[in-house]
Amino acid sequence: MAMNKKTKWHKTYGVVLLLMVSNILSVNQESLAQSASSLPDHDLRQDTPRTLDTPVAPPIFTTLAAWKQRRAHLQEQILNAAGLLPLPEKTPLHARIFGKLEREGYSIEKVELQTRPGFFLGGNLYRPLGRAEKKFPGIVTPHGHWARGRLHDDALGSIPARCINLARQGYVVFAYDMTGYNDTGLGLNHRGFAVNNSRAALWGISVFGLQTWNSIRALDFLLSLPDVDKTRIGATGASGGGTQTFVLTAIDDRVHVAAPVNMISLHMQGGCVCENAPGLRVDTSNVEIGAMMAPKPLLMVAATGDWTVNTPTKEGPATQQVYRLFEATDHLRWTQIEAPHNYNKQSREAVYGFFNQWLRHENKPVAEQPYHSETDAELRVYPDGKAAPGTLNEKQLIDSMIEERRQQWQKSLPRNAREQAAFRKTFGAALRHSLGVEMPLPTAILSSNNAASSEAQEQTVIFGRVGRGDRIEAQLYGKPDKKRAATLIVSEQIPTALITGLLNSGRVVLHLRPFRFQTPRDVQANFFTTYNRPELSNRVQDILTAVAYLEQRGHSKIELIGVGRAGLATLLARAFAPSITRAVCDVDGLDTALDDSFVTDLAQPSLRRAGDFRTAGILAAPSNLWLHNTQDRFDAAPIVDAYRIANFQPRLKISNERAAESAIVEWLKN
Repeated sequence: MAMNKKTKWHKTYGVVLLLMVSNILSVNQESLAQSASSLPDHDLRQDTPRTLDTPVAPPIFTTLAAWKQRRAHLQEQILNAAGLLPLPEKTPLHARIFGKLEREGYSIEKVELQTRPGFFLGGNLYRPLGRAEKKFPGIVTPHGHWARGRLHDDALGSIPARCINLARQGYVVFAYDMTGYNDTGLGLNHRGFAVNNSRAALWGISVFGLQTWNSIRALDFLLSLPDVDKTRIGATGASGGGTQTFVLTAIDDRVHVAAPVNMISLHMQGGCVCENAPGLRVDTSNVEIGAMMAPKPLLMVAATGDWTVNTPTKEGPATQQVYRLFEATDHLRWTQIEAPHNYNKQSREAVYGFFNQWLRHENKPVAEQPYHSETDAELRVYPDGKAAPGTLNEKQLIDSMIEERRQQWQKSLPRNAREQAAFRKTFGAALRHSLGVEMPLPTAILSSNNAASSEAQEQTVIFGRVGRGDRIEAQLYGKPDKKRAATLIVSEQIPTALITGLLNSGRVVLHLRPFRFQTPRDVQANFFTTYNRPELSNRVQDILTAVAYLEQRGHSKIELIGVGRAGLATLLARAFAPSITRAVCDVDGLDTALDDSFVTDLAQPSLRRAGDFRTAGILAAPSNLWLHNTQDRFDAAPIVDAYRIANFQPRLKISNERAAESAIVEWLKN
């Protein structure tokens, strides 16, 4: 958390929220509880959006199986938010360790790592001296938003103090920079990297993702050292370094013990751009992410003077209920220090004792010993402030990351059935998490009427998902009959001629208008996309919910038509609705070669990273699919190849011009 952010917390929870049950996290308890058993009186997605300061209720799990399933989902969600789903190639680190200083009981060295081509991570390696052991536990320690980064040393927080003391106690410790601090990302602005850059967002590029990757590579480096015991690895950091600590432990199982300090809270999630990537906390919070450490040992260090004030009564017990599922409550501990936001001596000593118990198997407290801080020049990798040769500037770095991700998707395109399955698993997950959507079960659908028994030929139906707070209105045409095919049309205007043609062919028709916010959202303000779904996500979800509504009514044959711009949302939805037998999608002449085509209503974070609409088309194979209005701009070649691999070429139709409504009806009839 940023040190200059106003320290503020809520002593009462005026807003109570149900995580994983609603993505509308700013409604009152009564209306949300009502929406869990019946439709709300309005669509709660239109309410005030959630922010980093919106109080949230702890997650509740009653079975270990449910938690493990949730953890796997969250692991993918975090990786996707970081732009790391799938993980990029781990290129050589070209580690450079130099400038060794030998002190009483420990040594300090400078470290330079190339975590990706053109980007260099700086840090210091602290090692024990004069001990008989050949291998030691290893600790990675990110620093957080202290004024001097990993060099910071004062009463409230000292990185050298904890590193020196841990080294003396028998640990190999790697302290590394956040982007834009000291020796790392020289020339990059920590709070400005890729900010408000719509092109970077489309490819899942952010300072959060860059730092998360650096943490993974820092762990790679630590584990490569001959004097480090790979079975005894810990991580600790405070504030923004606490965020990096629990994010790393959530996605990288190589960390065995963790101690995030002054960060895990139910009412403040982190105030810096490096803690808020798009999609990161949609339907979740730091408490749930921190609990992903279970059943491994976790120490939550809190303070009375910041947003961790409620840890003993709120966040600690909430995390404990996850550990209880593993019968491992003894692996979780929390302690609270009477102090403002800190990683002070008292907090450090709590961490020393915890690490001593779980990494050195000595169950006794450890007092901090006096230490001597070195000069900046003795610790800095680049004391002159000049970046390493080959360092990329911001534009070059973003361009190189985009090209890397473009090539990774291209190389992953399937060439046979086995690769098709692998692509579906990897990029299907990436696309689903980019959109933040689910295919609901028919049993999870609520409706305001019983349209299945109505004799009306045209009526308004209202439906939504259990506990999600959505209220969707659509028009149903034709006498309900579950034996008849149902066609879902998504369009801004009611396509009267198309509906008439479908009704005359013996179908039931459901018409849905695409979701729109009644009050436009500023997606650049208050980290909107970190906590809330953009319009495109909600449009795709509404289509999937409408499909589940038709399934609930008993229709075994369901078709999907997207008219005009809505055709793009229907193509995305088709990727996650296996019950759709035929889909006709107007791709609106989208130029898939240009990032600039994905603006306004298509500015979905990480959409390009996941392969955009082309991945959706590949996932649709081998069902019947007609893509029209390509205008020689929409690249359908990967989709054609996918259908060829599945040997279902006749089921795919590609048209350059916009299809006539009569032609659509005839195609559906065949």
